[in-house]
Amino acid sequence: MHLPIRDNLIGLEPYEDDVAPECVRLGFNEVGESVPEKVVKEMQNALITTLPGLNRYPDHSMAKLREVAVRFLNDRFGTDLTIDNLFFANGATELILQIFNTFGGPSFNQEQRTIFSFQPGYIAYLDDARDSKSNLYRVRLDSNFQIDPDLTIAEIQKHRPALVLFTNPENPTGTLTPLSTFRKIIDQTQEVIVAGTDRVTHPLYISDEAYIEFAENTNASAIHLLQHYPNLLVLRTLSKSFGLAGLRVGYIVGSPKVIYPVTIVRQPYSFSNVTQALATVAFRNSEILMKPIKKIIARRRELLSWLEGKQYQGYSLKVVPSQTNFCLVGFDPQIPNYLDLPNHVVDFLIDKDVLVRKVAVPGYFRVSIGTETELSRFKHVFNEFLE
Repeated sequence: MHLPIRDNLIGLEPYEDDVAPECVRLGFNEVGESVPEKVVKEMQNALITTLPGLNRYPDHSMAKLREVAVRFLNDRFGTDLTIDNLFFANGATELILQIFNTFGGPSFNQEQRTIFSFQPGYIAYLDDARDSKSNLYRVRLDSNFQIDPDLTIAEIQKHRPALVLFTNPENPTGTLTPLSTFRKIIDQTQEVIVAGTDRVTHPLYISDEAYIEFAENTNASAIHLLQHYPNLLVLRTLSKSFGLAGLRVGYIVGSPKVIYPVTIVRQPYSFSNVTQALATVAFRNSEILMKPIKKIIARRRELLSWLEGKQYQGYSLKVVPSQTNFCLVGFDPQIPNYLDLPNHVVDFLIDKDVLVRKVAVPGYFRVSIGTETELSRFKHVFNEFLE
């Protein structure tokens, strides 16, 4: 039987996660610590209250959740946001697709709008550009995996994108972009006229900040820029700093004039009663849930130092300074077949029940900052490979 599948999907494979549960999981950038008992008990109580009402559709406005979330943001960043500045969905990845569907895609004349981002970058952007029928144009980071602002400005002016997408800190490199770079790029490109539209419009800027709480600079979030740039959206998640990857909660922060169009493409009642109730508990317990961050930063420093002291075939490893809960590790180009070595590392470690990640950075692999026990196991097995 020949199904009428879209041409650009033929031959592709879906995202798979077939890793054994007992494996040391250092490939997904999860927080290794379990959810604290106090939070678990409050979530259980919230479920007891919520479950009898599952015969009704969820609160489409998510008002209760947005109220507690906006208090968290205002307390943390000293802002004066309202619930109209927030919108939630099932993970940041769902929001990225919704944003692409809202501001990307083809115009009435079928010309594809361009989404501008950086390479290497978050792999989901490629899939979401495909699914939203948008053109994704990526500029390479420099040799230190940093954004070149002058090159970026020139390329934005040339390609006239509808969206300019920053990942801060970057994934998979772990590098942080200073807010001064954001300001320079936005200031010099926000009057660009977007290509592929039938009206005079200007770019929207997105700061994807899944890992921002792991940055040592506590003022690194673009939330501090929202009052200056109404054409800026900040994308956040509970998966990383809150340690709730299994809950699948993401949210955007920005001007109501930007957020409202995104709500047009959402599916009706797509954010369940259960998710709203548990996420509300999470925001009320943000201090407890975010407590492991300091320990993760300390373990990151220690792992970076350990990796910097390692060699393979007489050449030091290439270790990228990270501001996330993962590290990017590479091999010296002078080593024969160095491009194949990350695959060998991944295969060697998985045979020892330790999972690290292949990434789209030639010669590099990525390892998450797990618990002390998990990292101790990684070091032991990786040492075996290096020997």
